[in-house]
Amino acid sequence: SLISVPVSYSWALFCSYAYGEEDMYAFNLRSVMAKFRLEVVRPECIGCESCSKICPELFQMAPDGMSSLPAGHRVGDNDQQELDDEKCSRQACEECPVTCIHLYENGAKLI
Repeated sequence: SLISVPVSYSWALFCSYAYGEEDMYAFNLRSVMAKFRLEVVRPECIGCESCSKICPELFQMAPDGMSSLPAGHRVGDNDQQELDDEKCSRQACEECPVTCIHLYENGAKLI
C-alpha cells in the first residue's frame, strides 16, 4: 500500500537508498526541505478562531471546532505543514491565547 509522507522525508529516503548513507550527506538536504514547519497541537486548541481570522490561507476550523491545517498532514493528534516562508503563521502563533501553534525554522523552535 502507498503511504503518504512529507516530500522532504521521501527525498531523504530516496537519497539514502540511491546513493548510500555516506553519500547522502553530500547532498544539501536543507535545500530541498522546507525552511519552516508549522504545527498545531490540536488537543490544546480552545477553538477561539483567532488563527483562522489572522491567517485564513493556512488555518481553518475543523468540524470538531479545533484549528486545522488543511494543506498539511496529521501527526498523531497534531497538524503539521511545511512552508517555504512563514507567511502569516508567525502572527497566528503569537496571537494564539493558549500557545498551541508552534513555528519551527530549520528544525529549531521559534514560537
